[in-house]
Amino acid sequence: MLYPSKYNHLVRCTTSAGREVRILSNLFLGAADVVNEEVYDSFDAAERNGASAPSPGLPQTACEHFVEKGYLYTDPDAEEKKVRAISENYRTRDQIAAGLEGGQYGFITSLQCNLACPYCFQQKKADSTGFLSKRQVDSGLASIAKAEEHVAALMGAPSLPKISITGGEPLLRNRANLEVLDYLLSRLEDLGWPFNITTNGTELREFVAEHQATGRCRNVQVTLDGPREVHDGRRCFRGGGPSFEKICAGIDAALRSGWNLTLRVCLDMANVRSLPELAAFIIGRGWANYNTFSAYVSPVTDHGSICGDVVPRDEAHLLDALLNVIKDRPDVSKIFDVKHFRGFNYVERLLVQKNPRFPVIFRCEAVTGMYIFDPLGDIHVCLEAVGDPSLRIGTYDPMWRIEDEAFARWTTRNALSVSLCQACKVRFLCAGGCTMESFHREDSEVCMPFLREIDIAWHYFAQARPELFA
Repeated sequence: MLYPSKYNHLVRCTTSAGREVRILSNLFLGAADVVNEEVYDSFDAAERNGASAPSPGLPQTACEHFVEKGYLYTDPDAEEKKVRAISENYRTRDQIAAGLEGGQYGFITSLQCNLACPYCFQQKKADSTGFLSKRQVDSGLASIAKAEEHVAALMGAPSLPKISITGGEPLLRNRANLEVLDYLLSRLEDLGWPFNITTNGTELREFVAEHQATGRCRNVQVTLDGPREVHDGRRCFRGGGPSFEKICAGIDAALRSGWNLTLRVCLDMANVRSLPELAAFIIGRGWANYNTFSAYVSPVTDHGSICGDVVPRDEAHLLDALLNVIKDRPDVSKIFDVKHFRGFNYVERLLVQKNPRFPVIFRCEAVTGMYIFDPLGDIHVCLEAVGDPSLRIGTYDPMWRIEDEAFARWTTRNALSVSLCQACKVRFLCAGGCTMESFHREDSEVCMPFLREIDIAWHYFAQARPELFA
């Protein structure tokens, strides 16, 4: 007797040449096969009818292949045993950090920002924390070093923590901010720890004029939300002035100075159709000629109703709109990677990169235990929670203290712990939904349209890259 996996998923699509393709995939182990009609219908019938196994008429060699790849099991309990075994490898934050060859940490220089982006989650908390101090930098770095001792012991080798510097706006031309930023960068350089900076880019030209590019900086991330008119309608200064030209000047200066620069577009229905114009601008500006330049689009959660009457029904709706833009203007995909659409990225990694990520037990850094140090002396695990003491997991200034109950509130939510997820075939992509969002919902369940994203992705690649299905 053979038992189908709970995580099998079937898709039928057509290539640009008109060839029908049937795909059998497994959303637990990251397997995918192009199959014939008999196999497709057999697995489809097993799923729809709750049958114990696909058609007994399948050849023995085919059944052996499907057992090997995790589509079928010879023991009805084998898959659940495998789920539990995998989960045992991810019990503690240190184990996760060891698997990543170093933990993840963040420093918030302040929540002050010179822009007034209407979709920003920090709007109501701006100016609420003051600025990070040198003492707090030292306390945070000492705490990181102590935490990494445990990670290194698990690895059996020295670990390298990954540091993020952000805000608010971390490059503000404010004396208190600049002094502590310079001190933090100097300490990181001495320690040899890699870091990245997330900035709105308005003060980037001045920053790179005062700081030499360093290999310790993995990247400086800057946001442009479209060509000039679109961007300035969304990301203006607090006084109402445009920011597009100043950001572009900063990008020019950073690239000329040798910094690794990543351009992000916060994507929604209000700016998705302007991507071809922005791609053309990037090419014309010469940024794409630098091997230190990269760009990507990522869906943004709208915290300020910027989309007006064109709010997407959900992220699958936005993904569909994005891929239709790319189909019409293929050059867009030469400039922008598509990130943070989980269903699409799953198929892309499996089909194009041949490097599927599976299974995902934890949703994000908030659940795996990222430590974020803020100017209030609090420790957070989620950037959206910074500035809200009720959501902290502990303190690092004036002393280190982790509040176990608060920490568990974040870290116990995963693909295995959320009751609604137990029967869901995408739970090892979704990993239980956003923990932060669950705090603000009565039902605490946060379902996303990842299965529809997966189907949209298969149909897109069948049309755009039919050679991948040969």
